[in-house]
Amino acid sequence: MFTHYEDLLLGMVEEIKKKPAFNVIEFRQGPLGEYLGDEAAALGIIKKLAEVDLDVSMNRCYHRFSDFALYWRSRDNSSLGGEFNLSHLFVSILQGVPAWLTAERWPEEERELHAGFRIFDSQPHGGTGTFAAIRIPSASREPLNPEVWYFDITNGSTKLDIDYCDYLHMLLLTRGCYYWQYLFADPSAVKHHFNNLSSVAKYLGELLDFLSQQFPDQDYTPLRQRLVERVAANS
Repeated sequence: MFTHYEDLLLGMVEEIKKKPAFNVIEFRQGPLGEYLGDEAAALGIIKKLAEVDLDVSMNRCYHRFSDFALYWRSRDNSSLGGEFNLSHLFVSILQGVPAWLTAERWPEEERELHAGFRIFDSQPHGGTGTFAAIRIPSASREPLNPEVWYFDITNGSTKLDIDYCDYLHMLLLTRGCYYWQYLFADPSAVKHHFNNLSSVAKYLGELLDFLSQQFPDQDYTPLRQRLVERVAANS
């Protein structure tokens, strides 16, 4: 039996597969971490083995996929696309931070920031060098609903104003379209993406048009508003 969020993920992928406008280049459904048990048991295992106490609010998006990935492009305009590559929290937290993120080449402040990153989503095809991570502080005694950060190898780390579960639910709405994460960043932190010369702003507008056409029952108005606000703030 799948959890509620697992059902939502699988349903989203099946819906995309049935749409002629989508070219699904890769879909990968890894094994379920059934050893984790239910939501409460999984948080208990993480607390015991990783010494990370996560807030129970994170149960609302609980999934056990060690690897769940989708990569798609529009058939009519192959420049439009998206992808995600999810792993469940136990894998993300236990695997720690990749060594290259704390290498000496980074300034000390960035190394300290990166040290808390636990990657749970990445874009290895079209978004090489990008990932989303929760940030685990080095000294935290309270149950955590961790910050979510988005990393771009060119532009560095950007804090998002959504939490982990918000991220996963936005992933469903956006179908993992490229750059959607920047709609949830502080406008001043991503001004290079939303100024008058930005191709990212134009690209996001085209993607939201495409998604609105394909999924007319979905409301993309809040995302369009975020795009407008970020362009206006950096014009």
